[in-house]
Amino acid sequence: MAQRIFMITEEDLKKDRKAIAIEAIREYEKNKNGNKPYYINQVAKLLNKSPYTIKKLCENGFIKRTASGMITQAALDEYLNNENK
Repeated sequence: MAQRIFMITEEDLKKDRKAIAIEAIREYEKNKNGNKPYYINQVAKLLNKSPYTIKKLCENGFIKRTASGMITQAALDEYLNNENK
């Protein structure tokens, strides 16, 4: 597999850090309101599925993820409701 090298400016790096911080704050606020974020491995254990299956469900749009890759309780509830229909 070929390795890729990416160049990023200091300004872009600062923008990315700011965006990540904002997303982390949003997730924290959601968590305070009962919308706990989960990692893929946690969701896999909750649903008794493999992490690979959960990842594929996310990639195919069945389970929504946040910008940082977390799965919120609301997204998990939405998936479960749609699965049971």
